[in-house]
Amino acid sequence: MEDPYETHRSNVMGTLNILEAIRKFRNQVTGAVIASSDKAYGHSTKLPYTENHPLRGLYPYDASKACTDILAQSFAQSYRLPIGVLRCANLYGPHDFHVSRLIPGTILSYLRDEQPVIRSDGSYRRDYLYIDDAVDAYLKFMDSIEKKQKKVIALNIGTDRAYSVQEVVRLIAELMNKPFKPTLLNNCKGEIHSQFLNSMQAKHSINWCAKTILEEGLMKTIESYQQTEKVSACVY
Repeated sequence: MEDPYETHRSNVMGTLNILEAIRKFRNQVTGAVIASSDKAYGHSTKLPYTENHPLRGLYPYDASKACTDILAQSFAQSYRLPIGVLRCANLYGPHDFHVSRLIPGTILSYLRDEQPVIRSDGSYRRDYLYIDDAVDAYLKFMDSIEKKQKKVIALNIGTDRAYSVQEVVRLIAELMNKPFKPTLLNNCKGEIHSQFLNSMQAKHSINWCAKTILEEGLMKTIESYQQTEKVSACVY
């Protein structure tokens, strides 16, 4: 929201540069998977999103991912290039230290015996995808592209379930044996209220489905942060 020009320069022009390189050196490229996002769909009253939903991202980040998605599909169709697009749900997992994001910020707050701060009113709902499941989807999709088994250009990759922000924070608090007393700022702007994906197409096309339930993924993530905090304490 603070720097829309840089958002588009990075996501849109960065993707265009990659696509043009693939076009020029097509004989040396066996396949490519472009990272889109569920944000590319924008706001919809009809959920979950399917791959047939129009791409209507309006906020800067959402619009940049919609442009990226359309560019990738355009190059794939126009130049018969081995390109696929994955629209992933909200990713989480170990080694993500962007503390402005919900899960890293909440875990690190509890590790420091602080109560987490929630920017919204806590009712916003998202589909949370563990990083290992996302990596598995990328590898399977790439394999199908390289073997020319790809039947679709774009696929949704998610868990088919949405959790509210408060539900996620409460679950982290329970897993870490911490009191659930977050501060609600309720000043969230430029955010879609509710999003989650229908990922059945991925199951049929590349034999993929999410294997990690939220509790399991959060526990693995918490354990990795606990270990990192111990290392940091030793170093500093």
